[in-house]
Amino acid sequence: MDRASVLVVDDEQSARIVLKKILSRDGHEVTTVESGEEGIRSLRQKRPDLILMDIIMPDLDGRQVIARMKEREGENMPPYIYLTIDPSQEREGLEEGADDYIFKGDMNPDKLQIIRLRVKNTLLVRSLLYKDGLTGLYNHGFFQNALDRLFSETSVRSQPLSLVIADIDEFKRLNDSLGHTYGDKVLTGIAQTLQKAVRPADIVARYGGEEIAILLPQTGEHEAVVLAERFRLEIERMAFTGQRGPVTMCFGVATASAGRYVDTASLLKAAEDHMYLAKRLGKNRVCGE
Repeated sequence: MDRASVLVVDDEQSARIVLKKILSRDGHEVTTVESGEEGIRSLRQKRPDLILMDIIMPDLDGRQVIARMKEREGENMPPYIYLTIDPSQEREGLEEGADDYIFKGDMNPDKLQIIRLRVKNTLLVRSLLYKDGLTGLYNHGFFQNALDRLFSETSVRSQPLSLVIADIDEFKRLNDSLGHTYGDKVLTGIAQTLQKAVRPADIVARYGGEEIAILLPQTGEHEAVVLAERFRLEIERMAFTGQRGPVTMCFGVATASAGRYVDTASLLKAAEDHMYLAKRLGKNRVCGE
C-alpha cells in the first residue's frame, strides 16, 4: 500500500506533530486527535487504514478506546499500533490484538526510520487480508462483514443504509476484443475513480468479477440514487488509451430502512435486481427504488 489514511490518537501535541510529519512525508493522509472520544468520533466519520493509539491518556486510555472501537467494527477493526513509553506493555498489547507497538523513545531523528518501517509493514500485512489484489478495493469478505454490521446498526438506530451494486457494461466483449490486461486496466481505473468519488464514510468493495459494491451509511434512497448517478457520470467521462467507445456501468440501488428488508440477503438481491433492470433498459444508467 503506497498511500494510506492514518489516524493518530495521542494527548501529547509533540507526538502528534512528529508522527504527522513522518507519515506525511511518505504520502499518507494523517488525521490527528488528542483524546480517545475524538478518536472514536473520527472512526465513525471515516474508516482509517491504520490507527496509532497512545496507551496512556486522561479520561479514556488507549486500551479502552480500542475496546470501544472493536465493539463497533467487529472483524473489520482497522489495524492498530500502540504508542507507549513503557516497553513492558509490549507483550500485553500484542496478545490483545495490536498489530505492533512503537516506543515513544524512538521519536527522535536517529530512529524515525523504525517508525516508518513498522507502519509500512503493518499496512502491507493487513492489506493482504482486507484488500482485493487487483483493484485495491476492499475484498468480498470485508464487504460482507461491513454489510452485516451496518445493517444491524440500521435496525437499532433507525438510520437508513443504502447499497449500490455496479457492473461494467459489455465487459466480456471488452476483454475479448482488447485482452484481459486491458480489461484489468479498465477495472482498476474505475476502482480508483469510485474511491475518489465516494464520501469518507462510504465503503467501496470488489463484489466479484467486474461488479463493485458501494455501501452508503445513513443514506436514504433519494440521496443514494443521486450519488449513484454522480458515480455513473464520473465513469462515463473516463478515458483509456486505445478504447473503442465509452466505458460505462449500470448501477442498482436498494435502501434498508424501517424494516423494508428482513436481512442482508434480501437487500443484496434488491440491489442486484435493480442493476439487472438497468442492463435491460439499455445500460449506462441507474435504477433504484
